[in-house]
Amino acid sequence: MTQSRASVLVVDDTPANLEILTQMLKDKGHRPRPVPSGALALRAAEHEAPDLVLMDISLGGMNGIRATEQLRALDVETPIVVLTVFEEPGIIVEAITA
Repeated sequence: MTQSRASVLVVDDTPANLEILTQMLKDKGHRPRPVPSGALALRAAEHEAPDLVLMDISLGGMNGIRATEQLRALDVETPIVVLTVFEEPGIIVEAITA
């Protein structure tokens, strides 16, 4: 039985993070779709809904929380995992709420 590879939208504006996450996902047999901004994540999700989104909160331009809210407004039911170095409870609650 052949198992299809999961499409994982990886959103991070730090090239090194995108590279590391992309390689890790490839090594596990998934199909990473790296994008460096929230706006490009929205376009990518509209084109093809991913199976999972890994979303950095601190993106230049549209931050990850706003991008997550807009993905939800598109009626994207895909699970979104938020990645962040922030420890402030307010930001974490805002990300979970989005």
